[in-house]
Amino acid sequence: MSTDEVKDLFDFYDKNRDGVLSQAEIASVLRALGANPSEAEIRELVRKYDTSGRESLNFQDFAMIYREATASPISQRELVTYFKFFDKDGSGRIDRDEFKNAMTSLGERLTEDEINTILEDADMNGNGELELEEFARMLLAKPSA
Repeated sequence: MSTDEVKDLFDFYDKNRDGVLSQAEIASVLRALGANPSEAEIRELVRKYDTSGRESLNFQDFAMIYREATASPISQRELVTYFKFFDKDGSGRIDRDEFKNAMTSLGERLTEDEINTILEDADMNGNGELELEEFARMLLAKPSA
């Protein structure tokens, strides 16, 4: 997204047109972008980026948050939660059956070949299972064009 587009986004959510985003406005924009921050996470973001001390964010503050938020679409906490969803036995590794069952429960009916391809591509150490790091790389990988 270009700087002008980020500015348009900022302006759209600056409902009272005061040139800053309140914590409620910040929550709205982050949720619209697919994040689901808690009130505590929003307060922490404001504390971290608010350069004015007004407990709100001007455009420059918002642009820094936007760049950070779009750089990694999944938080570490979310990543671990997703990993645990797949790692049913709590071993710290996702085996083929766990992967297949989790994908099926998410409504993804993959063929055996698709499952094999996904796991072979993601399994960097070749042990036949996915560790957290491998799982993270798989989730965060940019799709090829």
